[in-house]
Amino acid sequence: MRLLLTLISKTPFATLYLVSDVFYLLNKYVIRYRYDVVRSNLRNAFSERSESEIDALTEETFRSLSDLLVETIKGIGISRGELERRMGITASSRVHELVDQGQPLLFLTAHYCNWEWLLLYSCMHLSHPLMVAYQPFHNRRFDEFMLEARTRFGGKAVPATDLIRQIIKNRKTLKTLTLLADQSPSRNERKYWTTFLNQDTAFIDATDSLAWLTRMPVIFVTTKRRKRGHYDVSLKVIAEPPYEKNSHNVVESYARELDAMIRADPPAWLWSHRRWKFSRPDDDCR
Repeated sequence: MRLLLTLISKTPFATLYLVSDVFYLLNKYVIRYRYDVVRSNLRNAFSERSESEIDALTEETFRSLSDLLVETIKGIGISRGELERRMGITASSRVHELVDQGQPLLFLTAHYCNWEWLLLYSCMHLSHPLMVAYQPFHNRRFDEFMLEARTRFGGKAVPATDLIRQIIKNRKTLKTLTLLADQSPSRNERKYWTTFLNQDTAFIDATDSLAWLTRMPVIFVTTKRRKRGHYDVSLKVIAEPPYEKNSHNVVESYARELDAMIRADPPAWLWSHRRWKFSRPDDDCR
């Protein structure tokens, strides 16, 4: 598998996008992978849109997923130069000030556009090693392979379950922490409830605690798809210390930024997961 994926990653983009087109058609007419989940999520999030508009969004979402699949494989062997040609980054003046001060930063983003390339690109441009939380694959050998591919330009990927221990262990040297904070919480995790994409939505209730623990300013990372296989990244500050313990200001600000980013280009988000698995408790009045 390692050799095969490495060889495929050397395939020219034109060929890979042809494969993406074929896979999209195969999924549309044969496999039908999570079509019902995607369409249901889109209909609930954009209830003001017509059925034909939802149908169009569904098809665009699966085209985006097909591209993401081949781009992720391409990312295993993509060069620094190729990434520089396909991605660009801008930051607000406040972000530049914090970087110039050597201030440790907490970056929040989501499973939106191509987050795998975003990780590689960020490692190329940050002046300090990046620590990112991730969910390991069940297959140990495949997980080791992907971990190696994701960190080959620098950075450290740690399992989400080990994040707090790693933060404490590296507290004197940790300068950059990154979270894909749109993960849906499990049944037993603490939840923060808010209105997101027109629905009661549970977010993992840990983002504010991490900001409070690390005392890091929080940066929201927006990714915009310029055209197929090309992305623009922008950075803005959404929270700065001092933080109030047990507050939810950070996760609420994140939810608002993420809502706006998704509405700008809905098919770029990962609609195929079951984001709305739980009902908001009656005694939660937030």
